[in-house]
Amino acid sequence: MSHSVRLVKARWLPSTGDRTELEILVEVVPSSQVGRPREADHVRHSRMVVAISRTLQAIWRLDEQALRTVLVAYAKQHIADKLRDRSLLDEERLELTTYNSPSSTPFDPRSEDDYLPAGFDVELPPPPSGGTDVQVTLASEIVELRDQINALFGGKFDARLLSLPQERALSDLSKPCTTEVEFTYRIISLCLLATSIDTTKLPQADRNGSIDRLGKFLRLHATEEEANRILTPLSHFNHLRRMYPVHTDRGSGVIDAFAYFELPYPVSDFQAAWARLRTHYSDVLRRLLAVLQRI
Repeated sequence: MSHSVRLVKARWLPSTGDRTELEILVEVVPSSQVGRPREADHVRHSRMVVAISRTLQAIWRLDEQALRTVLVAYAKQHIADKLRDRSLLDEERLELTTYNSPSSTPFDPRSEDDYLPAGFDVELPPPPSGGTDVQVTLASEIVELRDQINALFGGKFDARLLSLPQERALSDLSKPCTTEVEFTYRIISLCLLATSIDTTKLPQADRNGSIDRLGKFLRLHATEEEANRILTPLSHFNHLRRMYPVHTDRGSGVIDAFAYFELPYPVSDFQAAWARLRTHYSDVLRRLLAVLQRI
């Protein structure tokens, strides 16, 4: 199966912080529907923003036109990759900083075409086994948000903010969860992922726990309400990872964590509970990213 991608138009967004941002409006339609009478009924619209730090922009030494060409090339690659993963979102964002980008642009603006509107086709591989498209999309969203957060944080503090405790934690995100055993291990994996925060590079780093140190940092750059909407779920993820068989469900705030995430106790619909917890983590990452974008 293939899809036809159209980059409809692009515009520079108003400057915010230490970034230049290019917005690109995208249309995607199955190739089999192109030119048919009801083609418009099958068009999916997406908004892509490619952001580049001013530091990286200076290193690449690109004028405005050349930079636009390179960012459009990045957008094409990103959209194609997300389509092949079946994880393209209605709102896509790519953060380019010195932390996650090479010292010279991988795209030669002299050989790239940024004329819009423009189109290209993407061939999709067979559907993934195991997880549904919804599961894969949610997992991909979490991975993308983590990458964006680490790119922004790395560009400012030359370090990763979100650590990866084990490689399987990311692959677990897209796996189904239909039994109690799967639920237990998926939750422990997700909670370890959510609470693995390296705050040693923060300006006010001390010996408190990583969530407390993150809280001090956030309150310097966000309102109390914004900080709490990040810290409170992280704290409950920290409690939830102590669930049986790691510890007992009766202690360590496990039951309170179930109540906070609006999960029944005990859980009977494991897939629905798994989806709810991943959605909560995705929301935390979005809020954290919004704070970092303002610094």
